Amino acid sequence: MQSISEDIAYYGGLTMQNNFANSFKKLPHDYTFGVELEFTGGLTVEETQIYIDQLIEMGMIREGWTVHFDRSVIDEEGKGAEIVSPILRDDEQTEKELKIITKFIRQSGGIMGEKVGGHVHFGLQCLGNNIEEIKNFFKLYTIFEPLLYKLSTGDLNYVRSGCHQYAIPIQNGLVNVIDDNFDNLTELIAALCANVGANSTHYGAYRYYGLNIQRIIEAIRNKPKNIAMEEYLQRIFKGEELYDDKGKRISPTIEMRFRNGSSDADEILSSIRMCGGMFVAAKDKEFKEDKTIKSLYRKAKSRVKYIFDKVLQSNREDPNFRDCQTDEEILLKKFATSIYGNGIIDPNVLREFLRIVAPTMKKEDKEKLINYYLNKVKPTDYKKKSIIERLFTSVENRTQERQYSLRVA
Repeated sequence: MQSISEDIAYYGGLTMQNNFANSFKKLPHDYTFGVELEFTGGLTVEETQIYIDQLIEMGMIREGWTVHFDRSVIDEEGKGAEIVSPILRDDEQTEKELKIITKFIRQSGGIMGEKVGGHVHFGLQCLGNNIEEIKNFFKLYTIFEPLLYKLSTGDLNYVRSGCHQYAIPIQNGLVNVIDDNFDNLTELIAALCANVGANSTHYGAYRYYGLNIQRIIEAIRNKPKNIAMEEYLQRIFKGEELYDDKGKRISPTIEMRFRNGSSDADEILSSIRMCGGMFVAAKDKEFKEDKTIKSLYRKAKSRVKYIFDKVLQSNREDPNFRDCQTDEEILLKKFATSIYGNGIIDPNVLREFLRIVAPTMKKEDKEKLINYYLNKVKPTDYKKKSIIERLFTSVENRTQERQYSLRVA
């Protein structure tokens, strides 16, 4: 077989499939991120590592790209892998390397199937250490969470079924944090632990949210003993390079797990710029006065917040909710419907999202992008009963784990 590395050596001939990414403004240079590119089939982990090493030796990609075993994407022949990037910035080198890696995956026979995610980690400096701006970001995420799933369908063109287990909607847990007041970051993190949960280990159940904050919790567990908690949080949220007491670098991130796997570098980079645009928008001085954001958030709260007894009663009379035993089950079923539903994107919501995260995008480019997604994303047709049963099981497991409490002091 001809060397895949040699075949894609002429990276100058690689182009974006749709070229939408260039319609977005690049993220600020101090924003860092990393990607996890999973695939099923194609090559084994060992074979993939050989090719990645070749690409590094040939100078086509930088050092730091690594290959990992992920049981969830390995097929019956033992093929499939996860390629993890080093720390990236939104620049020409990153764009070039994403083109090379995605072409390698396509040519090696890798498939972006139902079990494959395309996770993105953003450095905490993207959030910053201003409490109101952090809450602004959570507010945007809460408003647009269902849309984000539908904009991130990758090669499948619909929300993957694995999302209900490995990228569960988190908007319910964020509402209480957004609406509360905090005097410092320590209080904010404590509220996140109380409302979203805190894992006792990296592989705990609470990492399986569409928006995963558990790397922040890990960083708190690894806090050096000679730094006070509030000072430590201020410094890691500013992106300072710190090390734990064993000399290991502390690298907290906020992870977006809702993305499907994609072999299209343009779609990956577009998604990174859209998601990164929420961090930028959250820092806008006019954010609090934006009437549309206020209106959208009120609607989002009515979608996710625990509903009043009268509404719950009427819901229980609805045949769709008669099998629910508790208020939370009704809420979760609403979540499943909002995320999976019929999968159709509301073009007006998408226009508002682009207005906020891509304010400099040309009008004609926005309409092209909107039409692309409206034609691309297909309605989902899952067996909802099975999805909801498994979703309830995941929540029950996390509820049991919530007995673990993180001491923030």
